[in-house]
Amino acid sequence: MSKLRRGRVLTLLLAAVIGVISLSAPSPARAEDPAKVLLLLDVSGSMNEKISSGGTKFAAAKRALKQVADALPAGTQVGLRVYGSEIAEPKEENSKACRDTELVMPVGTLNRDKMYRAVDSFKAVGETPIAYSLGKAADDLGDTGRRVLVLISDGEESCAGDPCPVAKRLADKGVDLQFNAIGLDVGGKARKQLKCIAEAGNGSYYDADQADDLSEAVRKITQRALRPFAITGTRVRGTESPENAPQLTTGQYQDRLGASDGARYYRIDRRPGETVTASVNSLVPPTGSYNAENLLMTLSTVDGDSCDNVHTLSETADAVVVVSGAVVSGTKEPACANDPLVLSVERRSNSGNKLVAPAEIVIAAEPEITNLAALPGPVSSYKQTGAPAPGSKPVRQVAGGSSFTNAPLLTPGSYRDAPAVGESVFYKASLQLGQRLRASVTAPSNRDGWDLGNVETVTVATVVYTPTRVPQLKQSGILQGDNRVKLTAYSPEVRVRNREIPHGTFVSLEGDALPRASYASIAGDYYISVQVRQTTPDTTGRVLPIRLDLAVEGAPEGLPQYAATASPTPTSSPSTPSSSDPSASSVSSPPADNGPGVGSLALGVGIGAAVVALIGVIIGVTRRRRAAPGRDLAP
Repeated sequence: MSKLRRGRVLTLLLAAVIGVISLSAPSPARAEDPAKVLLLLDVSGSMNEKISSGGTKFAAAKRALKQVADALPAGTQVGLRVYGSEIAEPKEENSKACRDTELVMPVGTLNRDKMYRAVDSFKAVGETPIAYSLGKAADDLGDTGRRVLVLISDGEESCAGDPCPVAKRLADKGVDLQFNAIGLDVGGKARKQLKCIAEAGNGSYYDADQADDLSEAVRKITQRALRPFAITGTRVRGTESPENAPQLTTGQYQDRLGASDGARYYRIDRRPGETVTASVNSLVPPTGSYNAENLLMTLSTVDGDSCDNVHTLSETADAVVVVSGAVVSGTKEPACANDPLVLSVERRSNSGNKLVAPAEIVIAAEPEITNLAALPGPVSSYKQTGAPAPGSKPVRQVAGGSSFTNAPLLTPGSYRDAPAVGESVFYKASLQLGQRLRASVTAPSNRDGWDLGNVETVTVATVVYTPTRVPQLKQSGILQGDNRVKLTAYSPEVRVRNREIPHGTFVSLEGDALPRASYASIAGDYYISVQVRQTTPDTTGRVLPIRLDLAVEGAPEGLPQYAATASPTPTSSPSTPSSSDPSASSVSSPPADNGPGVGSLALGVGIGAAVVALIGVIIGVTRRRRAAPGRDLAP
């Protein structure tokens, strides 16, 4: 047995808590709330079983929890609850065994000595009352603030049947409550239950089943998975009709949309002459099978005249579905260039997905460009791939984000990561006008600890997105046996006048790439997503070591100059229009990027160095009213 295997469970449990604290910085909307983390540990009798790395599962878990105590930063809000520690009799002999759960350390500021004593205070003897313990754990975390639960279990529910409905009911009570689960050498039914709990709570599931994975990679992927909030922004609820829609200004918002809800409407206030971009993004949890998600978005005037519409289709098998798109007001009609607007968003599932998914909506406004004719013309071609990005040393470790919002900002160089099968992970790199991005992904980057059977396959894909979250291209390859894939993706050169490239009536990631270059018209954060999808059963949760090489090419040029206009200031309540002074000289924007907050989108530097931040994320789609020619985006 390799050293990598022997340390895997310890590293996974340790990283789970470290990841929550170090990588889940508060979103701008809730910066005052410290994250509260509760470990929920299975100490049923089966935890006394041996593991192939030596010793018992219980001993490994206790060692890991003590390492957690040593590694957590001062001030961490953390607690520990266990189940199965008191009653050794089976449930048939003692009904209290199905209520055998104890809060051995209440959530509070970390005291390492206290946590050590708590870890040594229980035994592994009893049943596995997961559902009952989940309810108690939710109570431990309270009703407010950012709350993260980490369930660590080696088996299935033994008392209440399927715990997943309980997890769904608890998760629906709190937007800021997230469940995550780690399965310790679990079988099919237990894995299914734990995955369902994580998905119900907008969290992640990971296997710790002694697979030959690098312990360092496991630590990184667990950190990434436990960032609690992939969706951030001021909460808003779209209406079923445009007449009473909530009023939005520039800023970032979050909503929840179901695939059978129909269209949701939002009113956008802006200054005359500004170009408004509404960006929508959502990460739909895996359904356990093939899933196809659609967003229909329309930006129209209050009188119903369509300014822009888009149809986005994203599909995958048993993995997170990344669905995103953007609509732009443009200047085709005077009303589109000057009047208040209505955003319509509708989500549809071709696969009958009933899950309600959280979503982000980002509104950005760009003043009129005064030197457009003097700027470089649009690109005449778009080369999507070519020579790989050069590698460099040192190769740095990184934990990719679970969404656009918490993607780490990378500079040119080489990086190591370890996404799990079933995940989509995100990184971002800043591009100025006149530059383009080159990204190469190698998987597996190290064959030690990674193998597939002759009939097992995993699909690896990389997608490049613009600052408005519109996909530019997708490269993919299939892993089987001991083969390796290397994928290289180029962004278009960023030019303001790329927006002049016709979209046509259909734009997808198939066929001619040039129409997609029209979205690469603004400087800012361009995103690289690595998606790891299972194509055969029982590979979900297995981590894949990858290498990411990044290069930024070209010198900054072609900066726009803007007219001196300003947008209304974002309000704390999206239902109330801003009353900012129309003569204000600054351009308002969403909060600056800070950890998992809003990523910035530099729209250019003019006479006043006007900068506008932008990000688009939501799960929704717009119902077309008086439809203008649309464009379809299919990653």
